[in-house]
Amino acid sequence: MEKLDKKYIDQLAALKDEMMQLDAYNQFLDTEEEEHYNDLQDLMGPKMSALYHQVSTERPLQLLEFERALLDDELEGMFLPRMLGYTVMRSVINHDTYKYILSQEHFKEVLVNICNSPNFEYLRSRIGQTIQLGFGLSSDIWVTNLINLISNKKVKTYLKAQKDSKYRLIEHRKQLYQKYLRQFSNDNYFTTVFPSTMPELSVQFPELRNFLLQRTRLGVRDASLTTKLVEFLADRAYFASDEQFALLALTVNFVTLDEDQKKIIGQLFNELRVELDDFDDKYLKHLIEFYNLDLPLNEETDANVLALLESQGDQDQLYKFYKLAETIHSKGFTHPEVIEAVKLFYINHDGTSLVNKAVRNIILGYAGKFAHNLDVESFQDYFNLMDYFKQYINIFDNQKFNQRIKDYSMIYIKKLLKRYTDKRGKDYQSIKRFVRSTFLELNFMTAKELTLMFKTKRVRKKVEEA
Repeated sequence: MEKLDKKYIDQLAALKDEMMQLDAYNQFLDTEEEEHYNDLQDLMGPKMSALYHQVSTERPLQLLEFERALLDDELEGMFLPRMLGYTVMRSVINHDTYKYILSQEHFKEVLVNICNSPNFEYLRSRIGQTIQLGFGLSSDIWVTNLINLISNKKVKTYLKAQKDSKYRLIEHRKQLYQKYLRQFSNDNYFTTVFPSTMPELSVQFPELRNFLLQRTRLGVRDASLTTKLVEFLADRAYFASDEQFALLALTVNFVTLDEDQKKIIGQLFNELRVELDDFDDKYLKHLIEFYNLDLPLNEETDANVLALLESQGDQDQLYKFYKLAETIHSKGFTHPEVIEAVKLFYINHDGTSLVNKAVRNIILGYAGKFAHNLDVESFQDYFNLMDYFKQYINIFDNQKFNQRIKDYSMIYIKKLLKRYTDKRGKDYQSIKRFVRSTFLELNFMTAKELTLMFKTKRVRKKVEEA
């Protein structure tokens, strides 16, 4: 963890001074009423949030130190309820148990500070469910030890009440966790520590990987972080470890590298291809996971990897896959030569192979684009696109692929039915005819299901009173 830059210390000090000049601040000091405390929160919360996200974007490795700076009593607990949520959601959980992989000491640090704050009575109404989730994701022993750190009996009673018994059940923990995940989905609150030894890497790897995944998902770039990551990957102490491999797969796809960094990472990537007999399968497993996580894999990411790869001869499966990807992206997935190239590649590999699964995901990427980006006035383009997707359905002969094409089609069709509501209109009838015939042909829906989709709901007329 890095020390906090002076510029952030100065910006926080300036915010503190600004707060102390506010009428709302002086009014709160005079009355100590919750209403006035909330007014102060409304004024200062957005400014604290803006500075917080500036740090998390520019210097994420300094974020814990910045959070500790926010614990200053003179800041009156501004932004702490939201920050407590970040400490709960930042850490990696075991998705089989919905429990933390590692105990969360920073969550404890922030919560204990809030509990000892002179403003606890004003903050408690904003943090109850967050504490319930944090306690639910933690072990009972860890929670008990935390509560025992609190000397105030009233506060201790409050904390005990947050050990909600329903969160002993995994389905309730999962439901609350996913609710919070949606609530914080667009916030950048992730940080990490780069290990310095192999034993440290084994322990800290889940959170380091999650940190990089989340910054990729949010599209956050940081040149200083990239430098640290490349230095870390190049350390021979981690060579050929599963942890290094996982981070390397992320890096070659999503991290923007300068020319010197490309040489270092390219050399490592190709050296591991020679060193590891199962390199292709290991790499493709990570690539498939990136697709499943809905990370931004596209023409640019495929080009990044191809630029690093050195061909290893006629049997080089991975190189041929990325050359095929280049052809798909450059000529377009609807081009006859591309369709034929995909077919030849596909039949030369087992249908259930990882490389064929990756090929299907490239085509699904284009299906997702039309579902989310094609405007409703261009539905004739959708009709034309489905002719090409039919060809890929025949090539792949894969039920999951078919289901995804159906799902993407339904996203677009629902937009059409919301836009074209005149059921006697030419456009509506054209859409109806196409969907009925195509969905029946592809076994996407039964005739009965299609009838229900386009069925007009009759509204009963109210009987007028005599």
